[in-house]
Amino acid sequence: MENNKNGHLELTGGHSWDSIPDSLQNAIEEREASS
Repeated sequence: MENNKNGHLELTGGHSWDSIPDSLQNAIEEREASS
């Protein structure tokens, strides 16, 4: 896995955040923030 431009682990198979729905991006960020 790679780090994306935001420094988070890339969980989307190599796609950029630009191609991720906002709801999914927010869910990932909330999960990481709570861990």
